Amino acid sequence: MIADALIAKQKAGVQVNLIRDSVGTMTTPVEFFTRLTEAGINVLEFNPVNPLDTVAAGWDVNERDHRKLLVVDGKVAFLGGINISSVYSRGSFRQASKVRPDGTPPWRDTDLQIEGPAVTEVQKLCLETWEKLKGAPLAPRNYLPEPVATGREVVRIIGSSPDEPISLIYATLISALRSAETEIWIANAYGAVAQDASALRTRHTQLLHQLAGNQFGQPLYLESSDESGTLRDDVYATVDYPFPVAGPALQDMNHWCDILILHQNVKSCRATGPPAQDALSLNIGRKFDQPLADAYPFEFLFRVAAAGPDYLHATLNADQGPMGTSHYRIDLEVVGLDAGRSFVHMSYSYAYGTMASMAMQGYLATIGRNKVGFTIAGRKPGGSPDFTGGTRGVVERNTMRYYLAIEAYLAALPEPPEEQLEKRLSGWYARVERYPAQLHELERDDYLAMKRKEARRR
Repeated sequence: MIADALIAKQKAGVQVNLIRDSVGTMTTPVEFFTRLTEAGINVLEFNPVNPLDTVAAGWDVNERDHRKLLVVDGKVAFLGGINISSVYSRGSFRQASKVRPDGTPPWRDTDLQIEGPAVTEVQKLCLETWEKLKGAPLAPRNYLPEPVATGREVVRIIGSSPDEPISLIYATLISALRSAETEIWIANAYGAVAQDASALRTRHTQLLHQLAGNQFGQPLYLESSDESGTLRDDVYATVDYPFPVAGPALQDMNHWCDILILHQNVKSCRATGPPAQDALSLNIGRKFDQPLADAYPFEFLFRVAAAGPDYLHATLNADQGPMGTSHYRIDLEVVGLDAGRSFVHMSYSYAYGTMASMAMQGYLATIGRNKVGFTIAGRKPGGSPDFTGGTRGVVERNTMRYYLAIEAYLAALPEPPEEQLEKRLSGWYARVERYPAQLHELERDDYLAMKRKEARRR
Protein backbone atom coordinates (compact mmCIF):
# COMPACT_ATOMS: atom_id res chain seq x y z
CA MET A 1 0.00 0.00 0.00
CA ILE A 2 1.23 3.49 -0.86
CA ALA A 3 0.37 4.80 2.62
CA ASP A 4 2.34 2.05 4.32
CA ALA A 5 5.38 2.73 2.11
CA LEU A 6 5.28 6.47 2.82
CA ILE A 7 4.85 5.99 6.56
CA ALA A 8 7.72 3.49 6.65
CA LYS A 9 10.04 6.01 4.98
CA GLN A 10 8.92 8.81 7.28
CA LYS A 11 9.71 6.65 10.31
CA ALA A 12 13.11 5.88 8.79
CA GLY A 13 13.96 9.58 8.78
CA VAL A 14 12.97 10.51 5.22
CA GLN A 15 10.80 13.64 5.24
CA VAL A 16 7.69 13.02 3.11
CA ASN A 17 5.74 16.02 1.78
CA LEU A 18 2.47 15.43 -0.08
CA ILE A 19 0.25 17.84 -2.05
CA ARG A 20 -3.20 16.45 -2.79
CA ASP A 21 -5.84 18.02 -5.01
CA SER A 22 -9.10 18.63 -3.15
CA VAL A 23 -11.39 17.41 -5.95
CA GLY A 24 -9.07 14.65 -7.15
CA THR A 25 -9.03 13.09 -3.66
CA MET A 26 -12.66 13.82 -2.83
CA THR A 27 -13.55 10.11 -2.63
CA THR A 28 -10.44 9.17 -0.67
CA PRO A 29 -11.34 8.41 2.97
CA VAL A 30 -10.27 11.10 5.45
CA GLU A 31 -8.68 8.35 7.51
CA PHE A 32 -6.12 7.78 4.74
CA PHE A 33 -4.65 11.26 5.18
CA THR A 34 -5.09 11.20 8.96
CA ARG A 35 -2.74 8.20 9.12
CA LEU A 36 -0.16 10.09 7.10
CA THR A 37 -0.25 13.26 9.18
CA GLU A 38 -0.16 11.34 12.45
CA ALA A 39 3.02 9.67 11.20
CA GLY A 40 4.65 13.07 10.64
CA ILE A 41 4.03 13.40 6.90
CA ASN A 42 3.24 16.93 5.70
CA VAL A 43 -0.07 16.85 3.78
CA LEU A 44 -1.24 19.98 1.96
CA GLU A 45 -4.65 20.28 0.27
CA PHE A 46 -4.72 22.12 -3.07
CA ASN A 47 -7.62 24.60 -3.45
CA PRO A 48 -10.07 23.10 -0.91
CA VAL A 49 -13.62 22.52 -2.18
CA ASN A 50 -15.11 24.50 0.70
CA PRO A 51 -12.72 27.44 1.10
CA LEU A 52 -14.89 29.54 3.41
CA ASP A 53 -11.99 31.83 4.17
CA THR A 54 -11.00 32.44 0.54
CA VAL A 55 -14.28 33.02 -1.32
CA ALA A 56 -13.74 36.75 -1.47
CA ALA A 57 -10.25 36.21 -2.84
CA GLY A 58 -11.49 34.78 -6.13
CA TRP A 59 -11.62 31.06 -5.39
CA ASP A 60 -12.55 28.96 -8.43
CA VAL A 61 -13.56 25.29 -8.22
CA ASN A 62 -12.08 24.67 -11.67
CA GLU A 63 -8.54 25.59 -10.59
CA ARG A 64 -7.16 22.15 -9.92
CA ASP A 65 -3.73 20.54 -9.59
CA HIS A 66 -3.55 17.80 -12.21
CA ARG A 67 0.16 17.13 -11.82
CA LYS A 68 1.28 13.60 -10.99
CA LEU A 69 4.84 14.07 -9.68
CA LEU A 70 7.12 12.13 -7.37
CA VAL A 71 10.59 13.47 -6.55
CA VAL A 72 13.02 11.36 -4.54
CA ASP A 73 15.98 13.03 -2.78
CA GLY A 74 15.95 15.78 -5.43
CA LYS A 75 17.74 13.36 -7.77
CA VAL A 76 15.06 11.11 -9.33
CA ALA A 77 11.63 12.15 -10.60
CA PHE A 78 8.61 10.22 -11.81
CA LEU A 79 5.97 12.02 -13.85
CA GLY A 80 3.31 11.28 -16.43
CA GLY A 81 -0.32 10.27 -16.50
CA ILE A 82 -0.48 7.47 -13.94
CA ASN A 83 -2.51 8.23 -10.81
CA ILE A 84 -2.05 6.78 -7.35
CA SER A 85 -5.03 4.44 -7.51
CA SER A 86 -5.73 0.73 -7.47
CA VAL A 87 -7.11 1.14 -10.99
CA TYR A 88 -3.54 1.87 -12.11
CA SER A 89 -1.98 -1.09 -10.31
CA ARG A 90 -2.00 -2.91 -13.64
CA GLY A 91 -2.80 -1.98 -17.21
CA SER A 92 -6.29 -2.28 -18.62
CA PHE A 93 -5.06 -4.55 -21.44
CA ARG A 94 -5.12 -8.19 -20.46
CA GLN A 95 -3.69 -10.86 -22.72
CA ALA A 96 -3.31 -8.20 -25.44
CA SER A 97 -7.09 -7.95 -25.70
CA LYS A 98 -8.73 -5.03 -27.46
CA VAL A 99 -11.64 -5.16 -25.01
CA ARG A 100 -11.51 -5.37 -21.24
CA PRO A 101 -13.29 -8.23 -19.45
CA ASP A 102 -16.22 -5.95 -18.57
CA GLY A 103 -16.70 -5.09 -22.25
CA THR A 104 -15.40 -1.51 -22.10
CA PRO A 105 -12.54 -0.25 -24.30
CA PRO A 106 -9.04 -0.49 -22.84
CA TRP A 107 -6.85 2.42 -21.90
CA ARG A 108 -3.13 2.89 -21.59
CA ASP A 109 -1.07 5.41 -19.69
CA THR A 110 2.57 6.34 -19.38
CA ASP A 111 4.95 7.41 -16.64
CA LEU A 112 8.56 8.51 -17.00
CA GLN A 113 11.55 8.15 -14.65
CA ILE A 114 14.10 10.88 -15.18
CA GLU A 115 17.45 11.69 -13.60
CA GLY A 116 19.80 14.60 -14.09
CA PRO A 117 19.41 18.41 -14.12
CA ALA A 118 15.77 18.28 -15.22
CA VAL A 119 14.86 16.80 -11.83
CA THR A 120 15.84 20.10 -10.20
CA GLU A 121 13.17 21.89 -12.24
CA VAL A 122 10.54 19.35 -11.17
CA GLN A 123 11.55 19.85 -7.54
CA LYS A 124 11.28 23.63 -7.96
CA LEU A 125 7.69 23.23 -9.19
CA CYS A 126 6.82 21.27 -6.06
CA LEU A 127 8.46 23.82 -3.76
CA GLU A 128 6.85 26.78 -5.57
CA THR A 129 3.41 25.19 -5.28
CA TRP A 130 3.94 24.49 -1.58
CA GLU A 131 4.92 28.12 -0.99
CA LYS A 132 2.03 29.47 -3.08
CA LEU A 133 -0.46 27.40 -1.05
CA LYS A 134 1.12 28.74 2.17
CA GLY A 135 1.96 25.29 3.43
CA ALA A 136 3.65 24.78 6.78
CA PRO A 137 7.44 25.34 6.79
CA LEU A 138 9.20 22.29 5.41
CA ALA A 139 11.67 20.37 7.52
CA PRO A 140 15.27 21.36 6.71
CA ARG A 141 16.56 19.11 3.94
CA ASN A 142 18.77 19.47 0.88
CA TYR A 143 15.82 19.73 -1.50
CA LEU A 144 17.94 21.08 -4.36
CA PRO A 145 21.18 19.08 -4.49
CA GLU A 146 23.78 20.00 -7.09
CA PRO A 147 22.51 18.54 -10.39
CA VAL A 148 24.65 15.97 -12.16
CA ALA A 149 24.40 15.27 -15.89
CA THR A 150 23.54 11.61 -16.39
CA GLY A 151 22.59 11.30 -20.04
CA ARG A 152 22.46 12.94 -23.45
CA GLU A 153 18.72 13.50 -23.89
CA VAL A 154 17.31 17.03 -24.01
CA VAL A 155 14.53 17.40 -21.42
CA ARG A 156 12.52 20.53 -20.68
CA ILE A 157 10.23 20.82 -17.65
CA ILE A 158 7.31 23.25 -18.05
CA GLY A 159 4.79 23.94 -15.31
CA SER A 160 1.42 25.32 -16.43
CA SER A 161 -0.81 27.64 -14.42
CA PRO A 162 -4.07 29.51 -15.10
CA ASP A 163 -2.22 32.66 -14.03
CA GLU A 164 -0.02 32.58 -17.14
CA PRO A 165 -0.76 35.26 -19.76
CA ILE A 166 0.58 32.83 -22.40
CA SER A 167 0.48 29.04 -22.30
CA LEU A 168 4.14 28.01 -22.33
CA ILE A 169 3.22 24.37 -22.90
CA TYR A 170 1.15 25.24 -25.96
CA ALA A 171 3.86 27.51 -27.37
CA THR A 172 6.53 24.85 -26.80
CA LEU A 173 4.47 22.14 -28.50
CA ILE A 174 3.89 24.34 -31.55
CA SER A 175 7.60 25.18 -31.68
CA ALA A 176 8.54 21.49 -31.45
CA LEU A 177 6.11 20.52 -34.19
CA ARG A 178 7.40 23.21 -36.51
CA SER A 179 11.01 22.19 -35.82
CA ALA A 180 10.50 18.48 -36.50
CA GLU A 181 12.64 17.06 -39.31
CA THR A 182 12.00 13.31 -39.39
CA GLU A 183 9.07 12.24 -37.19
CA ILE A 184 6.51 13.36 -34.60
CA TRP A 185 5.19 11.13 -31.82
CA ILE A 186 2.17 12.32 -29.85
CA ALA A 187 0.62 10.79 -26.72
CA ASN A 188 -2.36 12.82 -25.56
CA ALA A 189 -4.98 12.29 -22.88
CA TYR A 190 -7.93 14.05 -24.55
CA GLY A 191 -8.86 15.17 -28.04
CA ALA A 192 -11.10 18.04 -29.08
CA VAL A 193 -14.09 15.72 -29.09
CA ALA A 194 -14.73 12.38 -27.44
CA GLN A 195 -15.24 10.43 -30.70
CA ASP A 196 -17.23 7.62 -29.09
CA ALA A 197 -19.93 6.95 -26.52
CA SER A 198 -17.57 5.57 -23.86
CA ALA A 199 -15.24 8.59 -23.98
CA LEU A 200 -18.11 11.08 -23.75
CA ARG A 201 -19.63 9.20 -20.80
CA THR A 202 -16.21 9.35 -19.14
CA ARG A 203 -16.21 13.11 -19.64
CA HIS A 204 -19.65 13.24 -18.04
CA THR A 205 -18.30 11.41 -14.99
CA GLN A 206 -15.33 13.78 -14.79
CA LEU A 207 -17.65 16.79 -14.76
CA LEU A 208 -20.21 15.54 -12.24
CA HIS A 209 -19.07 18.03 -9.61
CA GLN A 210 -19.26 21.01 -11.98
CA LEU A 211 -22.63 19.90 -13.35
CA ALA A 212 -24.08 19.55 -9.85
CA GLY A 213 -23.57 23.14 -8.75
CA ASN A 214 -22.68 26.17 -10.85
CA GLN A 215 -23.59 29.67 -11.98
CA PHE A 216 -26.04 28.37 -14.61
CA GLY A 217 -28.64 26.90 -12.27
CA GLN A 218 -28.76 23.72 -14.37
CA PRO A 219 -26.41 20.78 -15.09
CA LEU A 220 -24.17 22.71 -17.48
CA TYR A 221 -20.45 23.41 -17.64
CA LEU A 222 -18.59 25.80 -19.94
CA GLU A 223 -14.92 26.36 -20.73
CA SER A 224 -13.48 28.88 -23.20
CA SER A 225 -10.10 29.91 -24.61
CA ASP A 226 -8.51 32.56 -26.81
CA GLU A 227 -5.20 31.21 -28.05
CA SER A 228 -3.09 31.81 -31.16
CA GLY A 229 -5.82 33.70 -32.96
CA THR A 230 -8.58 31.15 -32.31
CA LEU A 231 -11.58 31.63 -30.06
CA ARG A 232 -13.20 28.46 -28.73
CA ASP A 233 -15.89 27.58 -26.24
CA ASP A 234 -17.13 24.16 -25.09
CA VAL A 235 -20.48 23.56 -23.43
CA TYR A 236 -21.28 20.30 -21.64
CA ALA A 237 -24.81 19.69 -20.38
CA THR A 238 -27.14 16.97 -19.19
CA VAL A 239 -30.56 17.18 -20.86
CA ASP A 240 -33.79 15.46 -19.93
CA TYR A 241 -34.31 13.81 -23.29
CA PRO A 242 -33.52 10.16 -24.06
CA PHE A 243 -31.05 9.52 -26.86
CA PRO A 244 -33.68 7.92 -29.16
CA VAL A 245 -35.33 11.37 -29.19
CA ALA A 246 -32.34 13.73 -29.14
CA GLY A 247 -29.97 11.75 -31.35
CA PRO A 248 -32.08 11.31 -34.50
CA ALA A 249 -33.48 14.85 -34.24
CA LEU A 250 -30.02 16.44 -34.19
CA GLN A 251 -28.63 14.06 -36.82
CA ASP A 252 -30.95 15.36 -39.55
CA MET A 253 -29.40 18.34 -41.35
CA ASN A 254 -32.85 19.65 -42.29
CA HIS A 255 -33.60 20.28 -38.61
CA TRP A 256 -30.57 22.49 -38.10
CA CYS A 257 -32.12 25.53 -39.74
CA ASP A 258 -34.88 25.29 -37.12
CA ILE A 259 -32.11 25.52 -34.53
CA LEU A 260 -29.77 28.12 -36.02
CA ILE A 261 -32.51 30.60 -36.97
CA LEU A 262 -33.28 31.11 -33.27
CA HIS A 263 -29.98 32.97 -32.80
CA GLN A 264 -30.65 36.70 -32.99
CA ASN A 265 -27.91 37.27 -35.59
CA VAL A 266 -29.03 34.57 -38.03
CA LYS A 267 -31.24 36.33 -40.55
CA SER A 268 -32.05 33.32 -42.77
CA CYS A 269 -31.20 29.64 -43.12
CA ARG A 270 -31.71 27.18 -45.97
CA ALA A 271 -30.58 23.55 -46.25
CA THR A 272 -29.13 22.24 -49.50
CA GLY A 273 -28.02 18.72 -50.32
CA PRO A 274 -26.71 16.34 -52.97
CA PRO A 275 -25.50 16.31 -55.67
CA ALA A 276 -23.47 19.09 -54.01
CA GLN A 277 -22.25 18.77 -50.44
CA ASP A 278 -24.77 18.90 -47.60
CA ALA A 279 -24.75 22.54 -46.58
CA LEU A 280 -26.63 25.13 -44.58
CA SER A 281 -26.75 28.52 -46.29
CA LEU A 282 -27.14 31.32 -43.75
CA ASN A 283 -27.21 35.09 -43.71
CA ILE A 284 -25.57 36.64 -40.65
CA GLY A 285 -26.50 40.17 -39.62
CA ARG A 286 -27.26 42.55 -36.79
CA LYS A 287 -29.50 41.80 -33.83
CA PHE A 288 -32.33 43.89 -35.28
CA ASP A 289 -34.48 43.33 -38.37
CA GLN A 290 -32.60 44.10 -41.59
CA PRO A 291 -32.82 43.29 -45.31
CA LEU A 292 -30.93 40.20 -46.46
CA ALA A 293 -28.94 42.37 -48.84
CA ASP A 294 -27.30 43.97 -45.80
CA ALA A 295 -26.43 40.63 -44.16
CA TYR A 296 -23.34 38.46 -44.71
CA PRO A 297 -23.85 35.20 -46.69
CA PHE A 298 -22.41 32.28 -44.78
CA GLU A 299 -22.31 28.55 -45.55
CA PHE A 300 -21.82 25.69 -43.12
CA LEU A 301 -20.89 22.28 -44.53
CA PHE A 302 -22.77 19.67 -42.52
CA ARG A 303 -21.40 16.19 -41.81
CA VAL A 304 -22.37 13.34 -39.52
CA ALA A 305 -18.99 12.09 -38.29
CA ALA A 306 -20.42 9.20 -36.26
CA ALA A 307 -23.88 7.86 -35.52
CA GLY A 308 -24.82 4.82 -33.47
CA PRO A 309 -27.59 3.51 -31.23
CA ASP A 310 -26.43 5.69 -28.32
CA TYR A 311 -23.97 8.21 -29.76
CA LEU A 312 -23.97 11.03 -32.31
CA HIS A 313 -21.20 13.30 -33.54
CA ALA A 314 -22.10 15.96 -36.11
CA THR A 315 -19.96 18.83 -37.41
CA LEU A 316 -20.63 22.13 -39.16
CA ASN A 317 -17.67 23.83 -40.87
CA ALA A 318 -17.22 27.11 -42.73
CA ASP A 319 -13.95 28.29 -44.27
CA GLN A 320 -14.72 32.00 -44.27
CA GLY A 321 -16.72 34.43 -42.16
CA PRO A 322 -17.32 38.18 -41.91
CA MET A 323 -14.55 40.74 -41.34
CA GLY A 324 -11.60 38.42 -41.82
CA THR A 325 -12.78 35.62 -39.55
CA SER A 326 -12.32 32.04 -40.74
CA HIS A 327 -12.38 28.34 -39.89
CA TYR A 328 -15.74 28.33 -38.17
CA ARG A 329 -16.61 25.01 -36.60
CA ILE A 330 -19.45 23.64 -34.52
CA ASP A 331 -19.01 20.15 -33.06
CA LEU A 332 -21.98 18.44 -31.49
CA GLU A 333 -21.79 15.18 -29.55
CA VAL A 334 -24.68 13.44 -27.82
CA VAL A 335 -24.60 10.24 -25.79
CA GLY A 336 -27.38 8.44 -23.95
CA LEU A 337 -27.01 8.28 -20.17
CA ASP A 338 -30.14 6.40 -19.17
CA ALA A 339 -33.77 5.94 -20.21
CA GLY A 340 -34.59 9.61 -19.76
CA ARG A 341 -31.37 11.62 -20.11
CA SER A 342 -28.60 12.41 -22.57
CA PHE A 343 -25.28 14.19 -22.26
CA VAL A 344 -24.48 16.90 -24.80
CA HIS A 345 -21.13 18.42 -25.75
CA MET A 346 -21.17 21.38 -28.13
CA SER A 347 -18.08 23.32 -29.13
CA TYR A 348 -17.98 26.51 -31.17
CA SER A 349 -14.78 28.02 -32.54
CA TYR A 350 -13.38 30.33 -35.19
CA ALA A 351 -10.12 32.02 -36.14
CA TYR A 352 -9.62 35.75 -36.49
CA GLY A 353 -7.04 37.78 -38.39
CA THR A 354 -5.76 41.34 -38.09
CA MET A 355 -8.88 43.02 -39.46
CA ALA A 356 -11.19 40.96 -37.27
CA SER A 357 -8.98 41.63 -34.24
CA MET A 358 -9.13 45.37 -34.84
CA ALA A 359 -12.91 45.24 -35.23
CA MET A 360 -13.19 43.17 -32.05
CA GLN A 361 -11.07 45.60 -30.05
CA GLY A 362 -13.18 48.49 -31.32
CA TYR A 363 -16.34 46.70 -30.23
CA LEU A 364 -14.90 45.85 -26.81
CA ALA A 365 -13.81 49.44 -26.29
CA THR A 366 -17.26 50.85 -27.07
CA ILE A 367 -20.64 49.11 -27.02
CA GLY A 368 -19.17 45.82 -25.81
CA ARG A 369 -17.17 47.39 -22.99
CA ASN A 370 -19.43 46.27 -20.16
CA LYS A 371 -20.55 42.94 -21.60
CA VAL A 372 -19.47 39.78 -19.79
CA GLY A 373 -19.36 36.05 -20.32
CA PHE A 374 -20.08 33.17 -17.95
CA THR A 375 -16.70 32.10 -16.58
CA ILE A 376 -16.16 33.37 -13.02
CA ALA A 377 -12.75 35.04 -13.14
CA GLY A 378 -12.83 36.05 -9.48
CA ARG A 379 -14.95 37.72 -6.82
CA LYS A 380 -15.85 41.36 -6.37
CA PRO A 381 -15.29 43.02 -2.97
CA GLY A 382 -18.84 42.15 -1.90
CA GLY A 383 -18.38 38.49 -2.86
CA SER A 384 -20.47 38.54 -6.06
CA PRO A 385 -19.04 36.82 -9.16
CA ASP A 386 -16.70 38.77 -11.40
CA PHE A 387 -17.44 37.33 -14.83
CA THR A 388 -14.85 37.26 -17.59
CA GLY A 389 -15.13 39.84 -20.35
CA GLY A 390 -13.14 40.58 -23.50
CA THR A 391 -12.89 38.11 -26.34
CA ARG A 392 -13.67 35.10 -24.15
CA GLY A 393 -16.85 36.80 -23.04
CA VAL A 394 -17.79 37.26 -26.70
CA VAL A 395 -17.36 33.61 -27.64
CA GLU A 396 -19.06 32.40 -24.45
CA ARG A 397 -22.16 34.49 -25.17
CA ASN A 398 -22.36 33.31 -28.77
CA THR A 399 -21.86 29.65 -27.88
CA MET A 400 -24.54 29.78 -25.21
CA ARG A 401 -27.01 31.28 -27.69
CA TYR A 402 -26.41 28.38 -30.06
CA TYR A 403 -26.57 25.81 -27.28
CA LEU A 404 -29.80 27.23 -25.87
CA ALA A 405 -31.24 27.00 -29.39
CA ILE A 406 -30.61 23.24 -29.24
CA GLU A 407 -32.42 23.07 -25.90
CA ALA A 408 -35.37 25.07 -27.27
CA TYR A 409 -35.56 22.87 -30.36
CA LEU A 410 -35.66 19.65 -28.34
CA ALA A 411 -38.27 21.08 -25.97
CA ALA A 412 -40.60 21.86 -28.89
CA LEU A 413 -40.53 18.38 -30.44
CA PRO A 414 -43.59 17.03 -28.54
CA GLU A 415 -45.78 19.87 -29.86
CA PRO A 416 -47.89 19.57 -33.04
CA PRO A 417 -45.84 20.61 -36.09
CA GLU A 418 -47.84 23.78 -36.64
CA GLU A 419 -47.09 24.94 -33.07
CA GLN A 420 -43.41 24.06 -32.89
CA LEU A 421 -42.04 27.32 -34.32
CA GLU A 422 -43.75 29.44 -31.66
CA LYS A 423 -42.64 27.00 -29.00
CA ARG A 424 -39.04 27.23 -30.19
CA LEU A 425 -39.04 31.02 -30.37
CA SER A 426 -40.61 31.58 -26.96
CA GLY A 427 -38.48 28.80 -25.47
CA TRP A 428 -35.22 30.26 -26.75
CA TYR A 429 -36.07 33.73 -25.52
CA ALA A 430 -37.06 32.44 -22.07
CA ARG A 431 -33.81 30.51 -21.78
CA VAL A 432 -31.70 33.49 -22.85
CA GLU A 433 -33.42 35.72 -20.30
CA ARG A 434 -32.27 33.44 -17.49
CA TYR A 435 -28.92 35.15 -17.97
CA PRO A 436 -29.76 38.83 -18.52
CA ALA A 437 -26.31 40.11 -17.57
CA GLN A 438 -24.81 38.13 -20.44
CA LEU A 439 -27.52 37.59 -23.06
CA HIS A 440 -30.28 40.18 -22.88
CA GLU A 441 -30.38 42.21 -26.10
CA LEU A 442 -33.99 42.50 -27.27
CA GLU A 443 -37.40 42.81 -25.71
CA ARG A 444 -39.57 39.72 -26.12
CA ASP A 445 -42.11 41.18 -28.55
CA ASP A 446 -39.37 42.64 -30.74
CA TYR A 447 -37.53 39.32 -30.87
CA LEU A 448 -40.65 37.30 -31.68
CA ALA A 449 -41.78 39.68 -34.42
CA MET A 450 -38.34 39.68 -36.04
CA LYS A 451 -37.91 35.91 -35.89
CA ARG A 452 -41.36 35.07 -37.22
CA LYS A 453 -40.41 37.04 -40.32
CA GLU A 454 -36.91 35.58 -40.62
CA ALA A 455 -38.06 32.00 -40.12
CA ARG A 456 -40.18 32.29 -43.28
CA ARG A 457 -37.08 33.03 -45.37
CA ARG A 458 -36.06 29.76 -46.95
